[in-house]
Parts: sequence; C-alpha cells; structure tokens
Amino acid sequence: LVDTKSLVVGKTEEASVFAFKAPEDSKEVKEEDLVSDQWLSDLEAGKALAKKTKRRIFLDFYAEW
Repeated sequence: LVDTKSLVVGKTEEASVFAFKAPEDSKEVKEEDLVSDQWLSDLEAGKALAKKTKRRIFLDFYAEW
C-alpha cells in the first residue's frame, strides 16, 4: 500500500533530508527518569520516587498461608 502525493523513481536526496530533527519543545530524557521497571523493596523510597516522577505505585504482595 502506497499513499503519496508524488513518487519519483531514481532521484537521489542528500542524507540530511532523512536526518532526525527533534521538535522545538522536546526535551532529553535522562536515565534516572526511566525507572518504570525498577523494583523497590522499601515502601518509603517507592513513595518518594513516585512523587518525584509523578507516577503511581504498584504494590506486589506475596504471602504463604
């Protein structure tokens, strides 16, 4: 499926045409901000991290009866 307004075969373009250009209002994401897959065993540390990153807390309980 090709959905285009124009198609030219055999024409070459400069590599800069295909280079990624970030939007003006974008920002770099730091590694410390990417903590969604981090498991914590301290509830207070988890609450502090959730407040800092504005994310919710997921509690995983394990019990043997």
